[in-house]
Amino acid sequence: MRSIKLITVLLFLLFCSYGSAQDTLYVDPVKIDSLASLLTEPDIEDIEKVKLLNEYARLNFYNRKLIQGFTATIEAVNISEKIGYKEGEVLYHKTLAAFLGDSDMVPYHYQKARMLLTQLNKGDSFEEVQVPTGYPDPINERYHQILINAIEHFKDAERKDILATLYNHLGAYYFMNNNLDNLNITIERTIKIYEELGELYPI
Repeated sequence: MRSIKLITVLLFLLFCSYGSAQDTLYVDPVKIDSLASLLTEPDIEDIEKVKLLNEYARLNFYNRKLIQGFTATIEAVNISEKIGYKEGEVLYHKTLAAFLGDSDMVPYHYQKARMLLTQLNKGDSFEEVQVPTGYPDPINERYHQILINAIEHFKDAERKDILATLYNHLGAYYFMNNNLDNLNITIERTIKIYEELGELYPI
């Protein structure tokens, strides 16, 4: 009887731990809501809006709000191009690096950002984005579905490197689950995107 109770308790703790891992929030949602409110201010300057949008995007990434995050990322880089704000492209690559977390693709985007800053004679001002400890884990079935939804949402996006970035986490999921067929398909799609962009596959 005692052993049955012990097993029941252990199973309960395991279930709670699993549920907690699925719902990991790396950022207080109140902070994201505050940024969202700032972005609605009518007198916000364009450059300030670009910076806030990138920060808003990163915080959403950390809490698995990928569609909101990449929508903000795209809006920020579009504003930057419209007003000729060259550092907006730097922020763009830093935001993609933030989404990737500990991926092998992170150095690629940081290199892009550094090169752009060097062209602006601001190479010494580069700082990496500090992502929350533990991010992007857990890359589980629930996150897999979030990725699939985001990929579907942005499949026709003009910025194809958005898709390539999403494919990176999707590939990580397939690798962790030994799903080699889907992993190969994901890698092939990623390589095709970089070919279309006129760049070598970074890894």
